[in-house]
Amino acid sequence: MNRRVVSLAVVSENSGSRDSALFAACKDVCADLCGVVGYAIVVWDRSVEIRSGIFVEPGPIGLAMVPTLAHDALNRHVSISMAAPQPISD
Repeated sequence: MNRRVVSLAVVSENSGSRDSALFAACKDVCADLCGVVGYAIVVWDRSVEIRSGIFVEPGPIGLAMVPTLAHDALNRHVSISMAAPQPISD
């Protein structure tokens, strides 16, 4: 498997790329937190090639809990998005 490593410094300078959008989304998600001690990321392309990554520092959430934690967080995100008021059309 040939993995491409993305430099965040290069991504932040290249504001027109999809990598830049990913970096900006990650930055926005982390903005309200006081020191990130773990993360899980899942990305895919148009042919549904999926990649994921997990990082966990020692603390209250262990590596074994991350799949369930991510599942619950994403389900809440989708539920909120689907429950948003829709414009009424005639």
